[in-house]
Amino acid sequence: MIKKIFICLFVLVLGLSAMLSACDSSDPIKILQKAANNGDARAQYELGEKYYFGEGVPRNYALAAQWYEKAAEQGNVGAQNRLGDMYTDGKGVPQDLAKAVQWLEKAEKTYEAQIKALQMSVTQKDAEQGDAQAQYILGWAYFNGDGVSQDYALAHQWFESAAQQGNAEAQYQLGAMYEKGLGVNQDYALARNWYENAAIQGNKEAQADLGGIYYWGRGIPQDYALAIQWWEKAVAKGLIHVKDTLNSAYCSLGENYEYGYGVEKDFALARQWYEKGAASGDSRARRALAILDEKERYKAEEAQWRAETDSKKNQEALQLARIQRAAEQGDAGAQVDLGLMYYNGQGVKQDYTLAIQLWEKAAAQWNTQAQFNLGVMYARGKGVNQDYALARQWWEKAAEQGHARSQYGLGTMYYRGRGVEQDYALARQWYEKAAQQDDAEAQYKLGDMYAEGEGVEQNFVLARQWYKKAAIQGNKNAKDILAAMEKDDGSSNENGGKITMKQFNQIENGMTYNKVKIIIGSDGTVVSETGKKGDEYYMVVRKWEGAESGAGNAMFMFQGKNLELMTKVQFGLQ
Repeated sequence: MIKKIFICLFVLVLGLSAMLSACDSSDPIKILQKAANNGDARAQYELGEKYYFGEGVPRNYALAAQWYEKAAEQGNVGAQNRLGDMYTDGKGVPQDLAKAVQWLEKAEKTYEAQIKALQMSVTQKDAEQGDAQAQYILGWAYFNGDGVSQDYALAHQWFESAAQQGNAEAQYQLGAMYEKGLGVNQDYALARNWYENAAIQGNKEAQADLGGIYYWGRGIPQDYALAIQWWEKAVAKGLIHVKDTLNSAYCSLGENYEYGYGVEKDFALARQWYEKGAASGDSRARRALAILDEKERYKAEEAQWRAETDSKKNQEALQLARIQRAAEQGDAGAQVDLGLMYYNGQGVKQDYTLAIQLWEKAAAQWNTQAQFNLGVMYARGKGVNQDYALARQWWEKAAEQGHARSQYGLGTMYYRGRGVEQDYALARQWYEKAAQQDDAEAQYKLGDMYAEGEGVEQNFVLARQWYKKAAIQGNKNAKDILAAMEKDDGSSNENGGKITMKQFNQIENGMTYNKVKIIIGSDGTVVSETGKKGDEYYMVVRKWEGAESGAGNAMFMFQGKNLELMTKVQFGLQ
């Protein structure tokens, strides 16, 4: 490659000599002058040289500087270098070190650009002649915009040419382009194919990224074991940054076998993977291994105890002792369970303070259930002063880790404006996160928001969809609302907009007026109202007659901006 570059430079020099020799030898200065006046950068530089050295003309540094500057402005590297020297020495121009540095730096950049252009020219020729390494280098240049304009399509073209000849680096780059969708449609199958080709040849970056494909299940079923195999190869080749990811995978696979995530529970296999992680220095794996030891010890103790007695009392005592011992040793799950026992007074005296203390320890280990429980305690003021701000903080910690009930709790805080400014948009965002994890209450609340047009455009189609999701999971309110909506679809209420005892029982405090209307099928009659509509303290009482002739009536009191049901009463409904 370098030899070819020097040949090209030599050809350029010969070209200049040939140009000068072709000139009229009787008066070369005039010929140079004419070419220079016509803007020929090379002639401008040569004319500057004549004046600088006094060759065929009287030496004149000032004129030399003028011609050098014209040539330099057009990118002539010799002129740029000469100007840098002249400003350094103050020849023909006032001494100016700043300008000297400026021109010398331009000369260096121009030279590098010329060399790069020559390299690219040689590489292009080699690539066109089928040289796989040249094709890879050319693809890399287009991929990064190095010496050429960035062009993913051309990068892909040259990478593919090299990859088909077995170039591992090009195969890896093709895999990365398909995985990230750079210049091509994202295609995990093709990404995996090219990564595998490169990884089999020992390319450590391909091995690392192929491990990621299997670990995250991109385009294929998730496979921790294969991910680990490829990551181990990458680490063995010195790709150190993969080591932490590999240790995490060891631990994740151990957890799969310990808890039966996607596989049958197998403590022996769980131990093998934890031991691998622990041997690599992973603290998480060491903790998991210690807890597994304790679990197996507890399991042995429990088996021994069960052989001695089936007494329920002894079973509860042993379970409590086991949980207490695990909690004392820092097992977050045990701390959560023991806290729940103190909260409910199950096997121990009810003690909210001890429950909170245990959950705080587990929450410090980022246990989401503990963080959620703490949020509940602060929201309800149980064992602590009611504090919505602290409740929100704990729920946010758990919600950000994907805890559905915490996401629902946050949605409710923003929906009702408890400890935060009421914000239907944020409420909907948190409800949606919980609903996507099949939280029935969140699905039901989303149905409400679309039915009421709260923070979203009113949309009964979407409302029905969310109610159905909640109803499938057994949410009673969602089932009742769906039944009422189906009755109301395109036809009048079968009871003529009057209320039955069954409907009265379906209606619960906290429901909005619009929802009550859907269940009954009519607006009802205003009995009394106080305050201004839309205000927090607005209150209205509405009345519905019984469905059966002379069969009583029911009255409902709604309050606030959302007209939520505060209380209800019926007289003689059947």
